Amino acid sequence: MSISPILVLGARGKTGRRVVARLDQLGHPFRAASRSGRPRFDFADRDTWKPALAGAGAIYLIPMNESVAAATVGEFLAAAAQTGVRRVVLLSARGVAGAACPFQEPVELALRATDLEWTIVRPTWFAQNFSEDLFLEPILSGELALPAGEGR
Repeated sequence: MSISPILVLGARGKTGRRVVARLDQLGHPFRAASRSGRPRFDFADRDTWKPALAGAGAIYLIPMNESVAAATVGEFLAAAAQTGVRRVVLLSARGVAGAACPFQEPVELALRATDLEWTIVRPTWFAQNFSEDLFLEPILSGELALPAGEGR
């Protein structure tokens, strides 16, 4: 029996590359798509959607930014359903209805409005944030100060 690949959008990004590595480690079929990869995928270029979606059974949908309207995501999800995608995992954001990430709420609503199976993940922190970017230097220096009051 053939299992449809999981389309990982933003496969070269912070979370996408880790999802790809884990799927590969577990032996699950996947298609790693990004704006600069193959297949190429860009929400702003609808011509990239169909080749990326071809044969996919599920999608790992990365966070959008303000330049990608929820209507565009809705169109993409409709195209995904038409090509046979059954499930979507959306990496959203904590406090989606608040000021932290207000553009995510319409994206979540667009996903919820589909007939697809879906999961929305709203992380608070990512473990990898402590091994790169913002927290790397303080970790290497031996002290990481966070606004946690009396918490340790």
